[in-house]
Amino acid sequence: MSPQELMRKAIEELGDPDKLANSEDLIILKLEPAFTNKWTLPDDIKLSGDARRLSMGQRAFITHRALLGNLRYSGALFAGCRAFSSLRPLLETAKYVLKNVPSLVLVHNRNHIIDLITWFPAVNTIVLYHDLRWDFDDDLAINDGSTKSCRVEQLLGNTPAMGSENLHLRSATLVDLLKRCPKAKKRLSPNFFVLFNRGCSHNHAALVPPLKSID
Repeated sequence: MSPQELMRKAIEELGDPDKLANSEDLIILKLEPAFTNKWTLPDDIKLSGDARRLSMGQRAFITHRALLGNLRYSGALFAGCRAFSSLRPLLETAKYVLKNVPSLVLVHNRNHIIDLITWFPAVNTIVLYHDLRWDFDDDLAINDGSTKSCRVEQLLGNTPAMGSENLHLRSATLVDLLKRCPKAKKRLSPNFFVLFNRGCSHNHAALVPPLKSID
């Protein structure tokens, strides 16, 4: 499968990619296993017809942190949501509820990539669908050693704002990501545009070939 096909498949586990591209304030959690509890869910959390997905807004997500944290999920999607760092209760709730989630999809992503792998160490697949943060990835700063348990194997995404079906990364971000996530070295998507010479008045872009290990 191409990176675009892999990305679409990951998104389809949680919803329709085309509809999600136009969604705002939407969080979808894919339950594993299906919801079988007899008690009723709060009115602001909706259960899909197959009892496999919960959907809600950011306020409900924060409000029902305890309830959501007691369930297990195979994937999570945030569409048209605030950056986690811009709202502490949202970040803390996400870290608690998604502590064991292996797949994370962000539609209209506003978060730094390195921050995401730090906050969600159990995640092995990150999808940045309609990434909005590409231009700011050179100002990342996290504590050394904070991603020793990083499990990320696959990073997928696109940047329609740049007219591109590829994910744009600063060269320093890509190198940092590979150093922090050893499992990603062999499986990271080859379809990246990496921006070089960030100190120059104009950044130069290049399509990265299949990635090799960086020691």
